[in-house]
Amino acid sequence: MCVIGEVLADCFFRNPNEKYLIFESSHCGVPINRNQVKNAWAAVSIITQLASALAAAELAFDYEHRDLHFGNLLVKRCEDLIRYNNGYHDYYVRPVGLKVYVIDFTYSKIRLGMYLILQNCHLY
Repeated sequence: MCVIGEVLADCFFRNPNEKYLIFESSHCGVPINRNQVKNAWAAVSIITQLASALAAAELAFDYEHRDLHFGNLLVKRCEDLIRYNNGYHDYYVRPVGLKVYVIDFTYSKIRLGMYLILQNCHLY
């Protein structure tokens, strides 16, 4: 058990073969299943945002989420245009009041070039 004041090395680096990854994120809203989508245009915007973000991540990092469900989608109020890049050009999605965020990367796969950066981190 780690207690404040103990040496952090004892808490986090017990085994030299263990690997750690820390994600920092801002407050990304509330789960989408707790939020009432007000109209069909907001729903279309959410689906377009999600498809655009996943497509951009797949093109850039061979990204796969592998556990995408409503509990892993957060929404937050937003009126600004959202920019995406598919590797060739930028395009914009109007959020219609809500911006969607993907969370929980436990089963995800991320590759950078020939290096596999993250895959099924629950196994490690």
